[in-house]
Amino acid sequence: MVKELTKIKLVGVAVFIAALILVAFFGYYHGLLDDFSDTGRVLQTGLSNRITTSTCFVKSMTTYGEKFFKNGGMVNDSEYLRMLKYDSATDSYSMDGLQGTTYVKLIGNLTGTGTIPPSGIDRQEINMALSLNDYFAQFSKRLPEIEWIYYTSEKGFIIMYPWISSADFKYTDELKDVAFYSAATPENDPSRKLVWTPVYVDAAGKGLMVTVSNPVYYGNKFKGVLSLDFTTDVISQFLQCDYDSYLVDESYSVVAADVSAQTNAGVSKINEVMGITDAGFLELEDAENDVTHPAGSYMIYKTCISDSPFTLVMAVSKAKVFWTAVYYTLPEILIGVLLLVTFFVIINLRKAKEKLRDATLIDPLTGLKNRRYLDIVIEEEISRSERFRQSLSIASLDLDHFKRVNDTWGHQVGDEVLRLTAKTVKSAIRQTDVMIRLGGEEFLILMPQTDIEAAFAIAERARRAIEETSHPTAGKFTASFGVIERLAGETYNNMFKRVDEALYVAKASGRNCVKRYRETGDAPPVTVKMEWSRAWECGEATIDRQHREIIVLGNEIIGMTSAPQERLIQELDILISLFEEHFDDEERILRQVGYTEIERHAQIHRELVGRLTDIKETSKTEELKVSTLVSFIINDAIVGHLLEEDIKFFSYFKK
Repeated sequence: MVKELTKIKLVGVAVFIAALILVAFFGYYHGLLDDFSDTGRVLQTGLSNRITTSTCFVKSMTTYGEKFFKNGGMVNDSEYLRMLKYDSATDSYSMDGLQGTTYVKLIGNLTGTGTIPPSGIDRQEINMALSLNDYFAQFSKRLPEIEWIYYTSEKGFIIMYPWISSADFKYTDELKDVAFYSAATPENDPSRKLVWTPVYVDAAGKGLMVTVSNPVYYGNKFKGVLSLDFTTDVISQFLQCDYDSYLVDESYSVVAADVSAQTNAGVSKINEVMGITDAGFLELEDAENDVTHPAGSYMIYKTCISDSPFTLVMAVSKAKVFWTAVYYTLPEILIGVLLLVTFFVIINLRKAKEKLRDATLIDPLTGLKNRRYLDIVIEEEISRSERFRQSLSIASLDLDHFKRVNDTWGHQVGDEVLRLTAKTVKSAIRQTDVMIRLGGEEFLILMPQTDIEAAFAIAERARRAIEETSHPTAGKFTASFGVIERLAGETYNNMFKRVDEALYVAKASGRNCVKRYRETGDAPPVTVKMEWSRAWECGEATIDRQHREIIVLGNEIIGMTSAPQERLIQELDILISLFEEHFDDEERILRQVGYTEIERHAQIHRELVGRLTDIKETSKTEELKVSTLVSFIINDAIVGHLLEEDIKFFSYFKK
């Protein structure tokens, strides 16, 4: 005995230590992911600040150029214009004469094709370009990572800062086809907005780069493009961190990375660089910005870079995060055992509570929602219907002659028929509709945002599906449906009464049909109908279901005023069988709960069955009347027994 107790304690201690390891592990694990996200936010801030500063500079220089043209340019030529020389041999001009002087540290080289404009707006444009030199120099000192700052004219010249000899780079008409210029032309940028290029190879030999460009206009006349270049190598320097980080464009091509993500020969897609599968790449594309997400074998963090089409993507191997968390967890195993015990218990209690809650809302036989679920959601649906003035319909369905299935084939087959019914109806209704088992063979379909016409069509589709279904043992079976649409201000109790009456009409009309509430021409040929009252419910599901079945059968008999004798005798046999089954079940349940008056109650049951047997014997020699059966059900079974005798044991189930 002691050994067993010791073993139990050891198992308990092992469980506690395991819980401690898990909690500590996940604490470190999420801490590592938080550090990962924080690093991404820091990189994003740094990159955004630099790019925002750069775009603001390009915009301000654009504004400067446009105001220069608007104000008429310069009265006198720029002091740098005299340094611009024409070469007749190449029919071009440049400032190459300044090479070897101190000027090359102050200004950029201006190169162009054709002759130097002698006057007019074209000469003023060259003056404007040369006047940008001072601004280019100041900004280059502020952000030394900028590779090139330049202005390209539609008139065939370019000024590049910092200085570069025309032997290494000069203006050619082919430059107008390069993305930094073509993307900002009126044809490609009619809105005159700042644009970013994809990654391309620099014609001046600086490798892969991206450019931000802005068009310059004189009124509605396109003059040229102001541009600023970042090489991918320089951008990569700002991505240095403890994780793999990438700057990608809108097509997820890698612009820059802190790892060897691309070469001068071309541009790589991020999934190629990271080596992730197509499924992992889709996870990366769909991942929400500014949140850490899994993507393939990585954890990734995405965030947009302000004033650009670029996205920062950070990645860390899931395995690296896992094993780092494991390493950090090892020293914590013996700490906080008591706290871990509490945590372990709370988690398990929470799970148990959730399972218990879910179990109380599901019918265990069919897997459908149950009446408890209906009681919870119906008021919400009614409130939503009132608030948004939406239609709300319900359909009640009852399997026809289901008792015969139980009597003929047994309850196991009956249960199979109920499960088959649930499966069949669920496949016939919409996903937004909810099928609920109320008890026995009675079901309800809740149809939000559905008017009576649509509800009727859905119920008819379900009825046909049942009619076309066959059980391997019980064979074909059918169901009757009642359908209503909620009236404005109507309570659920009244809805249930109306749908129950519609179901009664369907039963009285020959079963296997769908009827609306008080449908024209479908009123039953009687004026009396017993209605089930909630006050008759004792709270025990089996007893309440069987009591309702007695009421339903009684209403069917009431509607048989013109039925032939053979049909009435058949219904009498069903009634006797129903009462015998009900009395057996009721006595068994009452004995289980310790009902003190069980013997007297059982004697009353025997007397009631005896009266039914007498009625059957009399029917062999005399005509059986509907009134005889109705009188027995109302006076003997309902008033004399249920309301006077059964009500005495209700307190045993409502404690």
